[in-house]
This record gives sequence, C-alpha cells and structure tokens, in this order.
Amino acid sequence: PRSAAWRAAIRSLGSSETMTWQYDSPNHNGAMLSTGTFWPVAALMAHVTTEARTSYPLLLCWGNAIWAMLAFRKDKVMLPGGERPGYIVNLLISFIFYGMFANFSVNLLCFGRAPSALYDAKIIPVFLVVTLALLIPFNLFERVWGSTIPFFIVDTLGLLDATTTMFNNMEAAHAAHKQHHFTMLVALMTYLGGGITRHFIAQGFVKGCATLESKFAFEFVFIAAIAGTYYYAAILKCDADSKCLDATGLYEQLAWVVAARNAYEYLPVSRYAHGTSFVKKEMEEKAKGE
Repeated sequence: PRSAAWRAAIRSLGSSETMTWQYDSPNHNGAMLSTGTFWPVAALMAHVTTEARTSYPLLLCWGNAIWAMLAFRKDKVMLPGGERPGYIVNLLISFIFYGMFANFSVNLLCFGRAPSALYDAKIIPVFLVVTLALLIPFNLFERVWGSTIPFFIVDTLGLLDATTTMFNNMEAAHAAHKQHHFTMLVALMTYLGGGITRHFIAQGFVKGCATLESKFAFEFVFIAAIAGTYYYAAILKCDADSKCLDATGLYEQLAWVVAARNAYEYLPVSRYAHGTSFVKKEMEEKAKGE
C-alpha cells in the first residue's frame, strides 16, 4: 500500500493540477504570473525565456548585468590610466548608465513612480554578484565573457531586455494616457536614452551634439519602425487585451528582429565594411607598403 501511494504521488507530480507556482516579480509593471505546471519546470521555463511582460526572466537579468559591467569596462580602458574610475564607481556607473538607465529615466520622468530596479528582488543582487565576479584573479571573468562570442551572447540578451522593456513601457504608456506621441516618446526614451546619455558623457556637450545625428540616425529610424509596428499592429489593435497581444506574436518576434540586426554587426563582412576589421587594416597596410 505504501509503494502504491508513492507511485500515485509521483504520477501526480506531473499533473498540471498538482501545484501552482506563483511569484511576484515586478519587472516593469509588478504583475502576477500564475502557472499550473509542476514547479521546477515552470520555474525553469519562466526564467529561460524572452517573454518578459509579466516577470523579469533571470536569463535577461543576468545577460543585461554582465553586458553592463563589461561594456563600461571596455569603455573605461580607453581612458588614461590615472583617470580610470575605481571599483565602487564602476558598479554605480554600470548599474545606472549602462544597465538600468531606461528603468530610472522612464519611471521617474514619464510615469512618476519609483524605479523598479531599486526594489526588484533580483536586479541589485545580480549586479552585485557580477561585480564580485570581476574580482576573480587574472581577470578571468573578463577574459571569458569579454571575448567575441560570449560578449555577443550577453550583448544580444541585453538588447532583448531593452526591447521587451520598451514594449512593456509602451503598453503602460498607452494604458495610462492613450496618446500616440507619448507612447512613442516612451519607446524611444527606453531604448535610446541610455546610449544617447553615454554618448554625451563620453564626448562632452559640444562634440556630442556635432556627432549625435551621424551616430544615432539609423538607430533612431530602426527603433522607431520597430516600436511603431508594435504600437499599431499590437497595442492599438488589442487595447490592453493580454490574450490578443500574445496572439499577435509580435512581442518576441520583433525583439528577435532587433537581435538579428545586432548580430550583423558581429559578422566579418560588417566589420570590414565599417573599418573595424583587422583584416581590412592588414590589407590597407600591405597596400601602403607596396
């Protein structure tokens, strides 16, 4: 009888009615997500996904944190040795201006609420762990994740995080005000605000203004097209109906379009065309020698 009871209990674990795994993770809107599958499977699938409307998947959270730390350190290397910021400043700048700028700016300026980056249960702990990982001897963390393929992976995850965050904020903006221009401004601030701010920090005001259009013109048009497509084909069509939004499939499809466009930047043909390829440099040096 005991073994029969155990077999029945084990079989019941696979039932979708056995357990309900529920969590409250305010990625952007603090919504609740309930799933009726066996909890280890549900927990895994809830975090290894790019669906971030009702939660902040750990896949995107870790990817964004690692990208923010490495991206700032790559920029910091270009500074003279005596002018490079220290460990604490590295953490603060990476967190505010690289990883969570959209969270701070959009929540404070557009929605008038506390940034979820400050109270979410995962975000700050993940950033702290990544920061501590930078202390691993011989720069092992940077050597591994800073090489081309691993950095491409975390860069892609960071873009997926930025794009899904943009869509989440667009939905919130439309629900709050139903103004076309406000929703699109929120979209552009979410995706481009951090990059533009870092551009002015690095270049200064005068040089930053002079080079702003050449650096961000294509990105502006591309992201406006992505945001406009989601707004007119999903948000306006569904009017906050989550089932309708899910049925369009645009939430994740458009996010992967942005990721695919970013992948092009890592192709050798792209690096050659934009003057960033060592192959092009070698060929030009040989041509000068001849």
